[in-house]
Amino acid sequence: MRFVICLIPFCILVAQPDGAPDARTLLMRSGGSVLMADTVRLEGTESSELVLPDTHFSTTGSFVIERAGQKTRLEVSASGNKTMAIFDGENLWTYIVNTRTYQKVSKAPGPASDQFGRLKVSRDPALFHDAKVEREETLQLDKVPVVCYVVQAAYDSMPGNLRARDISRTVWIAKDDYTVLRDTWDFYSVVGTGLATAKAHISDEYTAVKWGMPIPDERFVFTPPPGSTQVVLAPGSSAAAVPRLSPAELVHEVKPEYTGEGRAAGLQGTVSLYVEFDGGHPRIVQVMQGLGLGLDENAVEAVEKWEYSRSPGSQEIDVQFRLDPPAPWSVAGEAYTVPVDTTKKRVVKPVPTRYIPPDASACAATGDVELGLVIGADGNPREIARTRGDTGPLADAAVKAVEGWHFQPATVDGEPAEAHGEVELECRHEGMLLENEKGKLPVYRVGGGVSAPVLLSKVEPEYSEQARQEKLQGSVQLYVQISPTGNPTGIRVVKSLGSGLDQKAMEAIKRWRFKPGMKDGQPVAVEATIDVNFKLL
Repeated sequence: MRFVICLIPFCILVAQPDGAPDARTLLMRSGGSVLMADTVRLEGTESSELVLPDTHFSTTGSFVIERAGQKTRLEVSASGNKTMAIFDGENLWTYIVNTRTYQKVSKAPGPASDQFGRLKVSRDPALFHDAKVEREETLQLDKVPVVCYVVQAAYDSMPGNLRARDISRTVWIAKDDYTVLRDTWDFYSVVGTGLATAKAHISDEYTAVKWGMPIPDERFVFTPPPGSTQVVLAPGSSAAAVPRLSPAELVHEVKPEYTGEGRAAGLQGTVSLYVEFDGGHPRIVQVMQGLGLGLDENAVEAVEKWEYSRSPGSQEIDVQFRLDPPAPWSVAGEAYTVPVDTTKKRVVKPVPTRYIPPDASACAATGDVELGLVIGADGNPREIARTRGDTGPLADAAVKAVEGWHFQPATVDGEPAEAHGEVELECRHEGMLLENEKGKLPVYRVGGGVSAPVLLSKVEPEYSEQARQEKLQGSVQLYVQISPTGNPTGIRVVKSLGSGLDQKAMEAIKRWRFKPGMKDGQPVAVEATIDVNFKLL
């Protein structure tokens, strides 16, 4: 978990005295009281900073971690998001407060998954060299001045990031009991699918360090809060895991044709379809997220002619439209809603009729931008604003482009109506993969060095009119692949409800966003199963 610190504690610089202790010994003894105690509570702030040639990321947050024996409880607040992780000795529970969702994994946290774990790993003398005591410095711990040795060392590897290189650690170690009060790491790392080299900085600042006090057992018991939703991941080592779904072989594929209008506009991207099968032949093909300019209709027409070796079940099929040569910008997804009571109205959602691509010169660095907008009854977009993704020139170019789009407006009972929309645009260098082409990359299960994705935002599913009339309730279980950029793809129905709710579940999940799973410090595609609940009010 990575965040960024804005607090700089009061400190007094003191000249390094003669006869300072051996730096290697200090590092090996650092935090010894905390690590050997039966119970521990750590409080503080953490900051992280990642600098690429054209991009700068930083976050800031606070943490509280408690440990009793093998059980741990971690509470994190960062960038407006609150997360709680509890390991009860058998299972690791993660609860995202903002989205009211939780995950359960039958395994212990990794050795460097929190501040306590990183402290333990970083004491290993096999990992560091060229250690030296820089100076003495006085910091404040719980409003009490503490004199520290400031030790700097080079590390061959970094806890939690196997691709880190040129690693330098500076740590403030209390003279009296070797408690760590501040811990900073500076390093370079290869990040992202583009294999760019980033300069990174991580800093932990401890405001309270306590050990040996009683901690109630109930602090390590997780009870799902009322109204929360479980996201079920598929760990490879669990007997209870949902089996891998072997896709049916596609024996006949028809490529969709570009429309002249779409080609002339420079429109490329993905049309996401919901498909039900009768044997190996598509029976129902409907657009979940489209592109407009006639490409949606061409995607449906092409997929209706596909043929599989057997029925693959209800699933999402992403149809790619890519120009030759490829344009730098593409539309990864669009979703539109009409804010009316759809149980009493006949609603038609808006459809794009004019597309203007963002400025190609702004696509100097790979990135993604998600925009929110309002589409008026006249079909013109307004109130366009970035909601997620990159900032700076990429976001500015995306907003300016969408200002020039036009829509066939939404209608309610045949009358033009206002609608809300979400548009996700991808900027890719020539030869790089589009988001939905990343499904060709390896897909991992949680465990064995692969961390679980974390849900950042979600939307609730709509009810279908048929299911509402039938008063149908229950849950749809979906198999999902969380891509390296945190987008759900490769969605298939594991447990169906029917009556249109399977499609509604998929449409909702397509709009969920995750912090992706990680392997060797890199984002990877991870598979999961998710239960989407439907309950009439």
